[in-house]
Amino acid sequence: MCFSASSNRYRYTNGGTKATFYTLYGFAGACGVITGSDGVSLSTSLYGSGAHCGESIQVQYNGRTVTVKVVDKCTSCAANGIELAADAFQQLDSLDEGLIPVTWNYVQASIWSSKSQRRYCSIA
Repeated sequence: MCFSASSNRYRYTNGGTKATFYTLYGFAGACGVITGSDGVSLSTSLYGSGAHCGESIQVQYNGRTVTVKVVDKCTSCAANGIELAADAFQQLDSLDEGLIPVTWNYVQASIWSSKSQRRYCSIA
């Protein structure tokens, strides 16, 4: 399964959301790609129809930043919530915190870029 996404999409910045984390890696998320240590799940309202699958977002908290890829939908997250891979969450704070207030925005990740389009594939 492959799909393309324009790198000229609007750039959204979310100024007030909460981030939590997941620890289960290696399964195919809602985007159809295998989840890993650099993934993020978007709340159902942010995920929508999956238009942001494969896009990178930069998450900021307390002066720290981590870049992750949208790989799944978080059905248990609040309306604007996100769920980071535990490894990514730990780059921002201790897992003991569990839920932290973050800001984030979509960014273009060079490893996924090819001029004006990015292409995402999953292995079935």
